[in-house]
Amino acid sequence: MRSYDRSMPEEINRLRTDAISDYLFTPSPDADENLRKEGIAEGKIFLVGNVMVDSLLYNKEMATKSNILSQLGLKKGNYAVLTCTAPAM
Repeated sequence: MRSYDRSMPEEINRLRTDAISDYLFTPSPDADENLRKEGIAEGKIFLVGNVMVDSLLYNKEMATKSNILSQLGLKKGNYAVLTCTAPAM
């Protein structure tokens, strides 16, 4: 995937890694198109699906049976989840 923000080290790493890779495994058709627009050969691009979505679907039933809210003393819909990542240097 692409952010198109070349001030981000992660984006530069994506571009460099893709340039030297023999196989590029993508999560979606739009990711395939992004690589084609960058001149990546069609034979190097393999649509494999989205690992995050696959993980969610695989674990969805187990999550619905979870009692984690009661374990944490929370009520459904009465809490927030926050993910923080380190800023790019």
